[in-house]
Amino acid sequence: EALAAHVTPLVPLEQARLYLLRGQLLEAEGKDDDAVEAYAMGAKIARALDLAPLMAAVKKLAAMTSLAIKAQDLKRADQLRARAGQLLGELTEHAEHDPRLAMALGIAYVQADEPGKAEPWLRITVDARPGDAEARYQLGRALFMAGKADEALGMLSAAHSFDPARADISAMLARAYEAQGRDGDASALYAKL
Repeated sequence: EALAAHVTPLVPLEQARLYLLRGQLLEAEGKDDDAVEAYAMGAKIARALDLAPLMAAVKKLAAMTSLAIKAQDLKRADQLRARAGQLLGELTEHAEHDPRLAMALGIAYVQADEPGKAEPWLRITVDARPGDAEARYQLGRALFMAGKADEALGMLSAAHSFDPARADISAMLARAYEAQGRDGDASALYAKL
């Protein structure tokens, strides 16, 4: 509060970080809705310069959506998804021309359980950075979540060939093999893990 009320105002990125910290404090106090609003304010101030507040907001909204679904409060879950979509939608114009931002947006949509919305952004990243294992892994995850097992398998296989030491890629690839009924391939990857 003292920092926020300081006579000399903070520069925008510091203001965004202050809102991020405020959101974390509110989250620790169990004030989830207020935390999301603090994160959202930080995201609005930072815009594409610092994605941490936006990612925190989306992550919190995804967790809150999961809780609402478990409580069978589908109206609340839809409202939370819409709020996440609204926050993410504000970055779309910039993401079309910035593969780094497109990937962050795609990952945020995956975290918000919106793989269909994540897919086009992650494809932009893969097209811009064809040798990037992370981009292919994230697109493979989104495709897998969307039920596109064949495409997911291809993307995850490519990611694995670029970086075979990454356990998260190997585990996701093994899950994709299982979904295709290729238990021998899945078993071999699990054994390596």
